[in-house]
Amino acid sequence: MTNTPGRARLVVERWRARGAEVDLLCTAGGRTFRESFRFPDEVGEPVVAVLDLLAMVAAVSYAKAFAPCIVEAPDIALTSEGRALVESAFGEGMAEFAHTSGIVDPIVLGGTAHRPGARSAIPVGESPGRPLIPVGGGRDSCVVATALRPLDPILLSVGGSDAARRVASTLGSNLVVVDRAIDPGILELNAAGAPNGHIPITAITMLASTVSAILLGSPVVVMANEASASIPTRTVGGRTINHQHSKSHAFEMLLVAALHGIGSSAACVSALRDRSDAEIARVFAARCAPLHPEFVSCNRVGVRDGSRRSVRWCGDCAKCRSITLSLAPHMAPAALTAILGVDMLDDASQVGGFADLLDDERRPFECVQTVEEARAAIGTLTASASWSNHEVVRRLAHLAGPAHRVSQGALGDHVPSAVREAMGGFFA
Repeated sequence: MTNTPGRARLVVERWRARGAEVDLLCTAGGRTFRESFRFPDEVGEPVVAVLDLLAMVAAVSYAKAFAPCIVEAPDIALTSEGRALVESAFGEGMAEFAHTSGIVDPIVLGGTAHRPGARSAIPVGESPGRPLIPVGGGRDSCVVATALRPLDPILLSVGGSDAARRVASTLGSNLVVVDRAIDPGILELNAAGAPNGHIPITAITMLASTVSAILLGSPVVVMANEASASIPTRTVGGRTINHQHSKSHAFEMLLVAALHGIGSSAACVSALRDRSDAEIARVFAARCAPLHPEFVSCNRVGVRDGSRRSVRWCGDCAKCRSITLSLAPHMAPAALTAILGVDMLDDASQVGGFADLLDDERRPFECVQTVEEARAAIGTLTASASWSNHEVVRRLAHLAGPAHRVSQGALGDHVPSAVREAMGGFFA
C-alpha cells in the first residue's frame, strides 16, 4: 500500500471473464464497483494484457468520485510503456476535471505489478486483414468509414448508439456492438454530490476496440482523431488543458508504444491526424452525402438522463454550433438546415454561443474546432453571398480571421500503408 496522506485509495482488482463478458472491478470507500463489457467473442490469452490496460484506464470513472485519489493495482501487470499510458490518462487526461473541480492532481497512479516488455512478431498494424473502425455516428468517423470502404472494414460501436446503427446501415455494413455498463453505484455517488466531470472517454473506447479487433482478427483499429485534437482547449493559470487529450497525437503514440510493448496483434491509430477541421468538413460535405441525414454530433444525444437527452440535433449546444460553423462554408443554408432542423446561424439567441468558439478564454471544453479554425470559418461566411446576411455571421464578422490550416505532417509509419493510401485518395 502506498502511503499518500490526504488521498483516498482505490484498488483496481483483477478483472473477471465469462466467455465474451468481462467485469472490471475496483474498490474504494468500502464499496466494490463493477463495470461490464460484452465483447464480440470469447476472451482469452491474446487479449489479457490489453484488458489490464482497459481496467486501469476505466478506473478513472470511479476514482474521480473519491478525488484526490491514488489508484493501485497489485494484481494488474503493466509494462513501463503501459504505466506511461495510464499516467497520461490520469494526469493530462484529467486536467479539465482538476480545473473544474479545483482538486489538484485528482488521480495519481500508485503501485502495480510489473510486466516485462514484449515485442510483436510482425510489424503491428501491417498484417493483412480488415481494419476495424469505431463509429459513434459523428462526422469524422463517417469520413473514415466512407474513405476505407474499399478495405471492407469492420464497423464497431461501443454502446451501439442509434446514430452509429444508422450510419452502418446506410453504408451497407453490419455493426458490431460492444455493450458497456458502468456500475450504477457511481451514478448514486454523483447524484449525492461526489466529484464528477470529464474523463478521457476516448481512451476507454480505443482499448475496448483493440480488444475487439484482436478477437475478430483485425490488425488495426482506425480512429477518426483529427489534427486539432492535439491543440489545447485553453491555458489556465499557466497550465494547458486539452478536453481532447485522449484523442491527441501524444496520447496516440503512448498507446502505440503500450500495445507494441505487450506484443498486441492489433494496433490503434488515427486516419485523420494529418487533416484539419476544414478539410474534413469539405470532404464530408462533398463525398458523404448519403450520411448527411443520419449522422449526429450533438452533446445531448449521449446524456444518461432520458429527460434531457436529444433524439437528433438539439440545436443549442457547443457541438451543434461547432459542426454548423464547420460545415456552413461548404454547404448552402438550405442543405445545412435540412440536416440540423434549424438555421442556427440566423438565430440571434445563438450569437453568444458562437462567440465563445471564437474566443481563446471562453472556448468550450468540448470536441470543437480551434479558435483559429472557427474564425476562419466566419471569414469565409462573411464573404459568402449565401451566408453573409445571417444574423450570427453579421454580428461576429469583426472577429473573422484568415484561412487557417493546422500545422501537420504525414500520418506516420505506425499507420498501415493501405490506410494511408486510401485516405490520401479520398481527400485528393
